[in-house]
Amino acid sequence: MMIVPAQKLYASVPLSHALTPHNPEGQLLKRAVGSALVAPSPSADNQVYEALVLHDVSSEDRIYLQLSRRCCSNLGLRKGTTCAMDVQFQLNRLQFCKWHQAVDLFPDVERVLPDLSLGCVPECSGDFPNLNAKQKAAIALIIGEVSEDLSTAPLLIYGPFGTGKTFILATAVKELLRQPGTRVLICTHTNSSADLYVKDHFHQYVESGHPEARPLRIKANKKVCALGATDNITLCYCLISHDYQSFLIPKRSDLDSHRVVITTTMMARHLHDLKLPVGYFTHILIDEASQMLECAALMPLGLAGMETRIVLAGDHMQMGPKLFSVVEGSSSDHTLLTRLFHYYQRQEGEVASSSRVILNENYRCTKEIVDFVTAHFYVGKSDVIKASGKVPPHPRFHPLRFHHIRGTCRWDKESMSWFNSEEVTSVIEIVEELLKEWPPEWGMQFRAILMTAVHTRNSLLSSETAYPELFGDTRFLNTAITRAQSQVVAIGDAPALCYFGKCSKIWKSYIKLCIDKGSATPQHLTMGHIEQEVKEISKFHKAEEGYDSDFELSKSDMGEIEDPILMELLDESKDVQVIITKEGLLEIIQKAILGDPTEIRRRLADVPHRPDWCDPDIHQRLKTHPNDFKRCELIMEKFDSGYAIPLDQPTLRININGRENVGRSFPGDLVAVEILSGEDCSCNGKVVGVLNREPRSAVFVCAIDKYNPQVMTPINKCVSKIFTPFAKKWPNSVAVWKQVTESGHWIPQAHIKINEDSRQNQLFVVEVLKWVKSWRRHRVSGNWRHVQPDEGVHQGKGMAHDMVKELMIMYNSFVSDFLITNVETRSLTPLKCQDSPDPKEVCQFITKHSALTPFSVHLSHLQDENTDLSSDDSEGQSADGRTFDSEESKADRDIRGDAAQRHGLDRFSVFTSLFKGLETAAQNRDFYTMLYLITADDIHPQLQPVAAEFRRLCQKAYIHRSNSTPQSKVGHHDLQLDSYTWASSPMRRYMDIIVQRLLHSVLEKISARDSLREHAIANLPRANNLVKNIAMGKTTFDTKQLLKLKGVKPLRIYSDQIEMLEFPYPGSDLKVCRKSLREVKPNKALSSITMRYLIRKKDPLHPFSNEIRSFDDRIKGEEDLTHDEIASYRKLLKAARQHELLRHDVVLCTCSSASDPNFLKTMNFRQILIDECAMATEPESMIPLVAHKPEQIVLLGDHKQLQPIVHSDLANKLGMKKSLFERYMNKPLEVRRLDTQYRMHERICEFPSETFYNSSLKTEAKPKPSALLSPSKEQTPILFGHVDGQEVTLIVSTEKGNENSTVNVEEAEQAVRVARLLISVSGIEPTSIAILAPYNAQVSKINDILSERGIKEVAVCTITKSQGSEWRYVILSTVRSCPSSEIDAQGPKPTKAWLSKKLGFVTDPNQVNVGITRAQDGLCIIGTLPHFHVGDAQIFPEHIF
Repeated sequence: MMIVPAQKLYASVPLSHALTPHNPEGQLLKRAVGSALVAPSPSADNQVYEALVLHDVSSEDRIYLQLSRRCCSNLGLRKGTTCAMDVQFQLNRLQFCKWHQAVDLFPDVERVLPDLSLGCVPECSGDFPNLNAKQKAAIALIIGEVSEDLSTAPLLIYGPFGTGKTFILATAVKELLRQPGTRVLICTHTNSSADLYVKDHFHQYVESGHPEARPLRIKANKKVCALGATDNITLCYCLISHDYQSFLIPKRSDLDSHRVVITTTMMARHLHDLKLPVGYFTHILIDEASQMLECAALMPLGLAGMETRIVLAGDHMQMGPKLFSVVEGSSSDHTLLTRLFHYYQRQEGEVASSSRVILNENYRCTKEIVDFVTAHFYVGKSDVIKASGKVPPHPRFHPLRFHHIRGTCRWDKESMSWFNSEEVTSVIEIVEELLKEWPPEWGMQFRAILMTAVHTRNSLLSSETAYPELFGDTRFLNTAITRAQSQVVAIGDAPALCYFGKCSKIWKSYIKLCIDKGSATPQHLTMGHIEQEVKEISKFHKAEEGYDSDFELSKSDMGEIEDPILMELLDESKDVQVIITKEGLLEIIQKAILGDPTEIRRRLADVPHRPDWCDPDIHQRLKTHPNDFKRCELIMEKFDSGYAIPLDQPTLRININGRENVGRSFPGDLVAVEILSGEDCSCNGKVVGVLNREPRSAVFVCAIDKYNPQVMTPINKCVSKIFTPFAKKWPNSVAVWKQVTESGHWIPQAHIKINEDSRQNQLFVVEVLKWVKSWRRHRVSGNWRHVQPDEGVHQGKGMAHDMVKELMIMYNSFVSDFLITNVETRSLTPLKCQDSPDPKEVCQFITKHSALTPFSVHLSHLQDENTDLSSDDSEGQSADGRTFDSEESKADRDIRGDAAQRHGLDRFSVFTSLFKGLETAAQNRDFYTMLYLITADDIHPQLQPVAAEFRRLCQKAYIHRSNSTPQSKVGHHDLQLDSYTWASSPMRRYMDIIVQRLLHSVLEKISARDSLREHAIANLPRANNLVKNIAMGKTTFDTKQLLKLKGVKPLRIYSDQIEMLEFPYPGSDLKVCRKSLREVKPNKALSSITMRYLIRKKDPLHPFSNEIRSFDDRIKGEEDLTHDEIASYRKLLKAARQHELLRHDVVLCTCSSASDPNFLKTMNFRQILIDECAMATEPESMIPLVAHKPEQIVLLGDHKQLQPIVHSDLANKLGMKKSLFERYMNKPLEVRRLDTQYRMHERICEFPSETFYNSSLKTEAKPKPSALLSPSKEQTPILFGHVDGQEVTLIVSTEKGNENSTVNVEEAEQAVRVARLLISVSGIEPTSIAILAPYNAQVSKINDILSERGIKEVAVCTITKSQGSEWRYVILSTVRSCPSSEIDAQGPKPTKAWLSKKLGFVTDPNQVNVGITRAQDGLCIIGTLPHFHVGDAQIFPEHIF
């Protein structure tokens, strides 16, 4: 019990989330938070008070603070009162200050990161017979002498568990004490490890007659290492106060009297206060270097001089420092040992390779423990770390044991920790068993480790905190298992261990091994049983990393090793070294001496150099034909062109044009060039070999290519694109690699996901390893004369491609002619059709670009005065200012000159490289290249935009059935063919299948299967006229019509939540969500076919109705029901529902309700129809398809109208907004499009048909005369009303709750006014009128105005809710209004973000389509006119304004 000091108070602060020592937040609070800032909420004077955090009495859901006297007085706080306070916890800055001090005291970074080329390797001739080769090498480096006056690099000792790191350091210190003048500082991360040096290594040595080795143990005065917590042996070597109550900080005289000092790294800061001379310690040894932060390791290193020998030892796969600001599981990557190890691996030379030692022989554990840990925590193989200690196992028990106990995990409030009584009992029994059968050869050492998991599946399923370390921290589990020498016993809930956390796969393998070895209890425990239990758990919880039901685990499950230290450990266990060369080739070198890098480097030096690319005889040709072959420096101007400067003739410039002539060279390469042709001062050539390349000339800064994520585009335009393939395990990710110098391995350091951020904001350094040939197809548009440039194909080398393409076009045209002239297939052949561009638009185009079209072979035929470019003689200018002339008739020159003068065109620019290429092609009589350079438009900067504009004028190609419509007879404009189909394509599309079937039927003289929709529907044998009319689109269908069909038994089923609203019952675990509350209320007209009413209907056909109604009456009367009665009621409802399902053959429900268990058990649906499928997300549409196994699936919808509503931007980017219906629109499936509409006036239909349906909609509606009048008093079905209103954002109450929305009062007034005129003047029924708006606030305002004016029965709703409905007259309020000045400020092309924010609905084509197509006879749009002409936001038809 704590007593509060006088005039102070203890405050109890409740927590919304549990804070325990087992979650990161709780650990942070306990370790680094000592105070908090508090202030009343709200604060009148901004006064803040500091309070102390009372850790000893705080619990998981409550923290206690000690409030100061001033705080209590100023705020008038009294005992037992409650007040609202703002609390801000304060991190203790002292620890951060200590870390900063370590950095500040560090004199020179070169002491840690030295220039290895200036260092040397210590040498020692001593022998240590009881050590293995690696241990001897480590000790020799610690105690060895330096022959020259050079510094030594820090020695790194990496050793997995039990390899003798501490033993090596202690042995080395004993050897150092034999040398005069040595003084050693040993630092560890924890006090317990420092104490072990005293107890296990120095005490007996001192007692045996070596007083010079007496260590000084420096300890801090903390609770965890107080005098009472320190063993008696260690106390003998500590400085203790006279009252024997505390430890003392040493003085300089204390240090001078000891040659060995042992402490922790953070306590070493006190040695800086003694102002020791530089180099006071000759050796500084840091153990557990992988378990401490870098700044902690730097603290003792600040005492080192240039000649101080520094040693760091550790294992980064064991427990690392606890950090809260790095990726989970990567804490140990932020240590000085790993940083230095990676630094050494990147360096070359003997110092870098010899200054790191990897130990791979274990002396602590039995072979079974070593093999398991090695395979699952280190390198995935069991023979890399060798069990050399000959540790005896238990004679009866296998070294790895498992006891499956589920038990119950309970929380202890006093200790703020968990316990499991059943596991405690099991632990006691196992300990008693071990003690009873303790082998004599074990002695009384630390032989067995028992691990109890405590947590079970129940506690982990309900837990919201991070998984316990035994479940989720592989390094923690590694550390725990490797404490044992002969026996590891794990006690816990097997399915929980195999499912939860990152250690689940390791636990699966551990338990499976125990079962296979017979060391698991109970004896009947099997992996099959565990797998079944895990599957049950997975139904209620999604595994953190995805549950894998494959229990046949192997050691390879660890995955590919990417850790460079572990890869070096793996190499140490082999007799070969594998080097990956720059060409991507493997060099395998036999090691003469295991671990001797000098021998490896000598062998590598003998490997012949492979040039990246070179003609084998090029050196001889350079000598024998000096006029034809030149040794040159390559200068690149573009990725496929440049020039070469001969070294012996620097005034000569050899032009290199074309990717093939550039070859595999890069800018700055020393190349061999073959001269092809040219003059004395300038000629053309070809690179035939790369003679020399600088090491970094094949390294480039790149960005991810816009179109191909596996391609990098260099920032330097003189370099070709680079192929960077994905790794199999990391699709759609860029692998960032690093080459380990000594081992030659390329190691992936990171995998960066390709997304918009990485495309736009990240650059990559890419090294080219290898060239490969790549064949790419020309991108050729419809007209052969209009070829777009291809940067990957050399000009003039595409004749074979064009020939094959022309043959395919001829074949496809022949097939189409063959089929449409055959009687059987003349009306069945799919044709690809393209109409000619609009003549009016072509005329406008010719007038606009009359000055430029004569320069284009492709475009010049559009003009009556067609001018041949080959006879073009106008004066032009190349890109570098050169002018050129050619002959031309006077008349043609005058015609073009007049046009050029009218349009301000006085010169036509041609690139210098293009002109030179044309000259070269002419000299070489390369007519194909000449043809390409003359006829291509896109390679000319002035013609390219003109050609692109003309392409936009051309009609899109579409598919039609032959002789079905006038559009099917237009032929193909670009190909200049009367008919064209796809017969040469692979079988990828449904159209390909149809064409092949038709060809087969004609050639084999088999009757062609009629695929006409009309014919097929007309010949349906068991379809009535209503079904046929619906299939043809001639009749709209409503659920009520099912009631009129004879022989059809429909059943409407609502969700259980909807039924709960009307027929609730106690004990139900169903919760009514907001979505259920705001769903459309059940249609009373369908009550006769609704499930919940039918099962309660008084009728002999419904045998359960009487009992159900009896229960309902008791529930309505609020009568208490027993648990058995509730269970009976549920069972009764289930039986009644299944009975009703069997009586009906058509079920109507939502996609979500289709997974009802009653369906799955009772019904076998042969056909599933999903209406409004384009409005549902893909997962929602998949529910009925996955839950059942239908023979046929029919998806109905319109993806051009409302899309699925997805609020997550990330989900939208990942494709969630695309419905299953829309995704299948582009698939080779049977897609039937209804192209005749029976609702709208033809003029209303005109705009959506053109904009959304490629002008394919036909109108067979018979509208009544419109009551709307244009300004000229003529009847019109479409009317626009300009209202200069003002939008206001306010909070409106909806069925979803309160939400922000937008209202425009002026538009609302006008909308109601139009509705009133339609009713009062035109005599339109109010039920035939609807007012639509995109925002709930506008709907609410319009309803208020209608109520004020006494107008009833006019439908008012949002556009979203109007989907599926129709009215004679629709008044559409667009709501949004933005000042003209703000619109003008955005310029001609506002950003999409601005358009979405300011115009909203107007820029959403799907909502616009829905809003317009609700009207039958009249559509009145009310809005602000300037909004419909902003940038590219014009969606509404121009003719309505």
